[in-house]
Amino acid sequence: MTIKSHLTETNRLIAFDTEIGVLKSSNPFNDKKRGKIVNISRNMIFLKETESKKIIKIAKKEISFFKVNNQYRNQIIPGKRLLGRPEEVVV
Repeated sequence: MTIKSHLTETNRLIAFDTEIGVLKSSNPFNDKKRGKIVNISRNMIFLKETESKKIIKIAKKEISFFKVNNQYRNQIIPGKRLLGRPEEVVV
């Protein structure tokens, strides 16, 4: 796998309607939160919870580790990789 194809594949991991789960957070209230990504801004990520269908806001800097579930694979990714504008993020 070349570097270019690896980057394009990982960029697809964080997209709208991708199922993610917060494994560890500096805010204990956000631990074990999971849902589909509805919106991504520079500092916040908006999830639609799978159980209650509520939209929750989580600050990106509070996320230590998160898990991405999509059609390609399940990955555990450090939260530092989310920081920044959505178009600049390389997971």
